Amino acid sequence: PTQSFGMFTGGIRPCLFSLLLPCQVTVLCGVILLLPACLQCSAPAAQGAMGKQQANLGEWDSPISSELIVSKVLRLGSASVLANGDITWVEMRPSEQGRSVLMHRSAADGATRDVTPEPSSGFNLRTRVHEYGGGEHLAAGGKVYFSNFADQLVYVQELALGSTPVALTAADAQQRFANYVLDEPRDRLVVVCEDHSKGGDQEASNSIAAIDLSSGTVTQLVTGHDFFSSLVLSPDGSKMAYVAWDHPNMPWDDVLLLVADLDEAGLPVGQPKLVAGGKDTSVQQPQWGADGALYFVSDASGWWNLYRTRLEQDSQPAALMPMSAEFGSPPWLFGLHSYEVLQDGAAVLAVFDDPAAAGSQLGVIDTHTSSLTRLSTGYSSFGKLAVLQGNDSLTIVTVAGSPRSAQALVKLQVRLQTQAAA
Repeated sequence: PTQSFGMFTGGIRPCLFSLLLPCQVTVLCGVILLLPACLQCSAPAAQGAMGKQQANLGEWDSPISSELIVSKVLRLGSASVLANGDITWVEMRPSEQGRSVLMHRSAADGATRDVTPEPSSGFNLRTRVHEYGGGEHLAAGGKVYFSNFADQLVYVQELALGSTPVALTAADAQQRFANYVLDEPRDRLVVVCEDHSKGGDQEASNSIAAIDLSSGTVTQLVTGHDFFSSLVLSPDGSKMAYVAWDHPNMPWDDVLLLVADLDEAGLPVGQPKLVAGGKDTSVQQPQWGADGALYFVSDASGWWNLYRTRLEQDSQPAALMPMSAEFGSPPWLFGLHSYEVLQDGAAVLAVFDDPAAAGSQLGVIDTHTSSLTRLSTGYSSFGKLAVLQGNDSLTIVTVAGSPRSAQALVKLQVRLQTQAAA
């Protein structure tokens, strides 16, 4: 059986993980490419319409232009699934001068709409921190917080229909922001901040900062390195993990994974603890489990594998599934999310590249047995994973594709099987 949404169709495919029943794959939005009528008809008819042409090699006036190819192609990314099951994602639209727009799909009725106002408003979701982009917005608590490309201010907007963005940060601060984390108990965003106030030829300075949601005041929290990324707060808000690196390294060279203790006001206390990374080792994508364990991706073995450490037990990081495969990718952008901790740490859902198989795969690691179950989805490339965990199901939203299907925003719904107690 299949489910269809408009012109895009998804099907049901089996999952092999012992705790998972068959998963349902639904395509929500795909790449749209419209060709002119002359290219869709037969060759003789096309010749008749256009007439014969003679020209030197490479000088023939082709009806296929670069503008034609890209103008109707949407680039999809940055998917999120909200607590109520609603889905958001970002569309980059060449037809609107390449601006990026936040989209929303209702779980209740499937209605899809733009959240970002029309092109004339000037709003374009894109950050210039590190200049590569990513991490330009956060949808949480019924709102979206985002960087606007034109002025690099942080705006907040209700996800409700007809809402208008409101500037949160000051217009003259010469600061850029990315990697938004909502610290709701302290009424603030924790972000990576890139400060250009020095002007001239001086390099911008990077820090981890907090933005007060009531006043828009920006407070520095962590400095001391040339670059920061991937900051995450522990479930109880008492710790903050992040990665940092310095010139001349790139984020896949010598990278540090650090953890800072936070006081009740959310300010760092003492010196941060080095958890992993250092000389000739890169670390990325730290995540906290619900049980307080810290997960991350490291290439200490020569492969980007998944690790876990329990800071309260002062344990050494241990690989969850040591293998000659990549569970990470070069972190050019903010916002990478190639794995998700499940079931209070009993399992981890992950995208990985195994040299023995073509393309990327989606799998589940049983952290108790260090075993890997590969899930059959029909796709061989995956973007950022957005996961909503229920009592008896998982909803996974990502941008996926394969040699046989163009990239599309897809939803995988996986039912969890409860095992009877012995």
